[in-house]
Amino acid sequence: MSAAAQCPPPRAGGGGDTTLAALGAHMAPCRDTTPEQLAQLIDAHLGDLRQEQPNWTISSSKVAGRGVFATRDIAAGELIFQERALVTGPTARKGQLSSCICCHETLPQTGFLCRHRCTLPVCETCSDSEEHQAECEHFRRWQPKDVDAEQEQVNPLSLRILTAVRVFHLGKEQRHVVDAMQANAER
Repeated sequence: MSAAAQCPPPRAGGGGDTTLAALGAHMAPCRDTTPEQLAQLIDAHLGDLRQEQPNWTISSSKVAGRGVFATRDIAAGELIFQERALVTGPTARKGQLSSCICCHETLPQTGFLCRHRCTLPVCETCSDSEEHQAECEHFRRWQPKDVDAEQEQVNPLSLRILTAVRVFHLGKEQRHVVDAMQANAER
């Protein structure tokens, strides 16, 4: 089956339901999403942050693959675009992190691990938050057998995979946007 058959073109006319859910239902999830389809998904994801007359477009380049390109000259200091993150996660250097993985508040030097023993650095407030509940449960189950649960130490492997785990917890529409993205590493 061709890529065009797998990923139907966007609706003609620009009207109709342009919510992320409607676009996701219309377009089959695949990595062969056209730049135009990806632009529609991103517009729907941005919601109220979407610009009426954006000064950029999504296009393809033989040099670097798909990317964001200017549609006109952009003045120094001009806002190019605003974004809404699909997923966030820590950047772990040497397995250390000095901020909460949920709210990003600075943590004390000791006593900063989640009280439910998932080995992630989480502040006291976020330990019981709905946002942290699912990942906390996963990381408690996934702890290596040789890790001492009483030890006040971040599991560096947990920090490295946290962002990927959060992708699995995205809603269907948000996962569709992630699936439509294109890595340029192969180019």
